[in-house]
Amino acid sequence: MTGASPNPDADECTGATDCSPGCDCYLVYDTCYTPPHNACLCDECETDADCTGPHKQLCVPAGAWGMPRNQCQFTECRTHADCTDAAGGLCIALSDGCCTYYGVAPPLFAGKFCHYDDDECMTDADCDALYGGGDCVSDALDSGLVCGMWFCPG
Repeated sequence: MTGASPNPDADECTGATDCSPGCDCYLVYDTCYTPPHNACLCDECETDADCTGPHKQLCVPAGAWGMPRNQCQFTECRTHADCTDAAGGLCIALSDGCCTYYGVAPPLFAGKFCHYDDDECMTDADCDALYGGGDCVSDALDSGLVCGMWFCPG
């Protein structure tokens, strides 16, 4: 990234020379609710073990979900083997449904969650078919996916 972003007051860089060695300047979408800005990003991780935040996390590789560098992100599960609460457990990635309401692209990664055979949905399209709308979200007990709505501030 070179030059000012749509939110220049929040920019921490305008080019790679403003960043530490091994890092670069990227246009980032921290949330769906603020304009993107430029930030210096470095790889945060190489493996899941490098992610030691307060919640369970995984190392999402550069290029996945529009992330320019390897980043630690929230997860309920890492692999299908982590999803054992019911039959047919799959560990799937979900995007933050609030971003679609604000027209932000790319969709922001919300995390990986367990999906089971008896879940109400696997994608937002399933909720459209059942209820004419809604989002496929993790239930309050983190034991599957249900049709609901993302809680979107603003």
